[in-house]
Amino acid sequence: MHGKTNYVDYIEELFKNNPLGILLCNSENKILRVNKAFCEMFGYSEKEILGKLVDDVVVQSPELKAQSVEITKKAMQGEQVRMEVIRQRKDGTRFWVSVLSTPVITNGAVTGIFAIYSDITKRKKLQKNLEEVMNEKTAIINSFPDYIAVMDREGKILNIYSASLKKSNIDPPIFLGKKFGEIGFQPKEQEIITFWFEKALQGAKTQTFTVSFSTSSRKMDLEIRFTKMDDKRILGIIKDITEETKNKRRLENFVSFNRSLLEITNEMLRATDIENAYQLLLERSVEIVPGAEAGSLLLKDKDGLYRFYAAVNYDLKMLKKIYLKPEELIQRETSEIQIITSFNSNRELDKERYEILDKFGKTNAIKSMLSIPIEIDGKIIGFFGLDSHSSAGAFDNDSVEMAKLLSQQVSGLLERLHLEEELRKQKQQLEWLSGRDPLTGLPNRRLFFEKASAYLSLAKRNHSPLSILYIDLDFFKVINDTMGHDVGDEVLLRVAERFHQTLRESDVVARIGGDEFIFVLPETDFEAAKIVKKRIEFNLREVMKLKNGIVTVGGSVGIATFPDDGTELEQLIKVADHRMYETKHSSKSTKPNSSKPL
Repeated sequence: MHGKTNYVDYIEELFKNNPLGILLCNSENKILRVNKAFCEMFGYSEKEILGKLVDDVVVQSPELKAQSVEITKKAMQGEQVRMEVIRQRKDGTRFWVSVLSTPVITNGAVTGIFAIYSDITKRKKLQKNLEEVMNEKTAIINSFPDYIAVMDREGKILNIYSASLKKSNIDPPIFLGKKFGEIGFQPKEQEIITFWFEKALQGAKTQTFTVSFSTSSRKMDLEIRFTKMDDKRILGIIKDITEETKNKRRLENFVSFNRSLLEITNEMLRATDIENAYQLLLERSVEIVPGAEAGSLLLKDKDGLYRFYAAVNYDLKMLKKIYLKPEELIQRETSEIQIITSFNSNRELDKERYEILDKFGKTNAIKSMLSIPIEIDGKIIGFFGLDSHSSAGAFDNDSVEMAKLLSQQVSGLLERLHLEEELRKQKQQLEWLSGRDPLTGLPNRRLFFEKASAYLSLAKRNHSPLSILYIDLDFFKVINDTMGHDVGDEVLLRVAERFHQTLRESDVVARIGGDEFIFVLPETDFEAAKIVKKRIEFNLREVMKLKNGIVTVGGSVGIATFPDDGTELEQLIKVADHRMYETKHSSKSTKPNSSKPL
């Protein structure tokens, strides 16, 4: 009894005075008891916490709660868990804690969890600061030179220190006694080394210079500084900057590439013709991708065949004569950027296409091809092929990375160009339709007035004649009423065709009403217009064989000529219209000749 009392007192003391946060929960993970330190740590009152699930108290965000639930689960399975984790206060702020969760076991069964929480935020901050200091020290250490050489006044190496020499399997003693400038430097580099060595002998301020160094196994770029130690010795501090130089060149190449890519984009957006845009895009791509000497652009047509749309250093005119099926592509129809060095698949083509591709596409001269797919909406629409005629190793990983950027940019550009081309065509179509009669395709009243006004202005400037013919079809209403509107529409289409056969290229005919048409004939006086009128009347009277029968139509024609009948377009049309009606009323009424369906 005495021992039990002492244990209870110990637990009671633990909850009251411990600076660490302590809680006790039951088998359902509900909190039975917490101490003051826990409440202050998490920002709750004791009343707010009791009876709540422990995982709902220590975290709110879903990703943290999943971790907390896992810790609780392990403890309830009888496992003691110690972890450093992030938890959340009542106000949502996050902080680091060290948590020790211990199962409470009664009669061999887990009946709850006893957990101790310690706020380790300050320790974590100190740890982070220490890591930053260590990283800084490591960076300083890593910046130390790779080689240190001590030389006499003649430049002979007295000693050389470097762990890098051992890593490179180079034995330092082989350099001892040799002149520094003669251990693997070319004549040009030797001159540079001699110049700065003599400067150091004279006590000049230390200067850094770079040279290339070659051994039988590798070529290195070195950064060197000479410093006078005393009257007899010169200290050479040498740093291997091969990787640094390589990375700098790579960075410069990528910067230049991205700048050029931006220029290409701007040039493409200014292009007005899509065919020229393709050629421009390919030419600039060959310029900016290292290793590329030639290239071609293949695009898929509506039949699913690939055709050449642009070429650099190849004969595009001849290449346009052939096509390639998807299975005949060297790169196959894949969305992967590839470096291709085997071109045997071209020999599977038929003789004519193979010979054109071989002769004008120089396939036998290609050592390496960088194949760049062009995708729009996830579908391959073509390929850029950038070729090297010099080396099978012309393209490397950097080329592939550049190709990825180029592929993305080109795909976006071509998608935009295709869209703009489609919109341009639609705009042209809409503009064409806005000035056309929807049935016959002839100019409508608006377009006729535009063209006729322009012709009349020209006639006035040149003092040349111009004639207007106003035509009304005879008995067209009878055809519509007796044979139907479909036949009437077919008659109008045939009439429009016959008008076209009568006209010169410069003449304009328009449909301005149901069966009314108007002509403008530039450079045509009244007598010449009468000849045109007779041709029109003759052509109209010719029997029309239609789908549902045959008909014969006629037309009443009125003529007005500039300048005799007027000087303004409206005036000329009015005169021609009046004369057309005079002709219609003076003619004998003759019904159209029609028959039953053939």
